[in-house]
Amino acid sequence: MLEVDAEQAGYKGAKLDAYYQPLLARIAEIPGVHSASGALITPISGGGITNGVQVEGYTPQPDEDKEVYVNRVAPKYFETLGTPLLAGRDFTLQDQKSAPKVAMINQTMARYYFRNANPIGRHVITERSTMEIIGVVGDAPCARGPLALFTYPASRKISPWGRIGRVWFPYWTNSQGSVTTSCGHIAC
Repeated sequence: MLEVDAEQAGYKGAKLDAYYQPLLARIAEIPGVHSASGALITPISGGGITNGVQVEGYTPQPDEDKEVYVNRVAPKYFETLGTPLLAGRDFTLQDQKSAPKVAMINQTMARYYFRNANPIGRHVITERSTMEIIGVVGDAPCARGPLALFTYPASRKISPWGRIGRVWFPYWTNSQGSVTTSCGHIAC
């Protein structure tokens, strides 16, 4: 696992993206690495961020908890973790600030809010924005059981990689499919 805080090193705004994208590309070029990605929060960090949401087509009960877990991730995040894409598509580098706002949800969130209906093309609404659901992924193992999760591209925030500028490059997968959680020196 590699934690990088380029903002602390003086990078701001678009310069953060200009720093992180090549770094991620270099990690992906390491011999034996099959897939690499980054995220604001890693599954093994023990932390999490929740956000109140409304979901298009769903009417909550008056006392229902509308909080779901949220994360900002780079393209190939779920592929790198070995989490299957069940419907739709993954994020791409084109899912940037100027593109329509998009999100991916996990299977638990899809079942809860959409039952048997197809969530692709529907919308998740937060306090700040409305995002179109473009993909559904399987649930990640969690000690507390499956948690409803929605993710959006890391570059969607005011600064491309989030206000704090810190990104975890938590995992990459080698050609045999084994997930690696540490690395040697990476020159940028």
